Amino acid sequence: DCIIPASDIAPTIKAIVSARWFVEAFGRLDLRVTISGRIGRKTGGYFHRGGLTFPRFGASMMAILHEVAHAAAAQVIRSRNAAPEPGHGPTFAGVNLYIVEQVQGAAFAEILAARYRSNRVKVNRLAVFMAALAARAAKEKV
Repeated sequence: DCIIPASDIAPTIKAIVSARWFVEAFGRLDLRVTISGRIGRKTGGYFHRGGLTFPRFGASMMAILHEVAHAAAAQVIRSRNAAPEPGHGPTFAGVNLYIVEQVQGAAFAEILAARYRSNRVKVNRLAVFMAALAARAAKEKV
């Protein structure tokens, strides 16, 4: 997984969240992307209310997708009025797998799924389906 330069992170994220498959699954997601010199090499980035922050040296595609999945999972949980989950809970895991498969392909998603299985991570694969239903319902109200 190569490093995406910091200058390419925001356009990469915009392309992902504006892709048809993403909007159909999660609705519109407007994320502010910040580049910070305060993030060390061990952190690929982080999600916070309203945005994503990445290090000035760039980030791997897996790190970018991981943080986008946090934002999408938060939207899924809000759209269902569900109880909050841990940051890396079952909804996040299901959303992350779906996004990785859409962007990087089935082989990458299977590697991630195998890691989840070996670490006994609970995965809510229905989260994406439920999000798509909520996004469709919201779109029909407009």
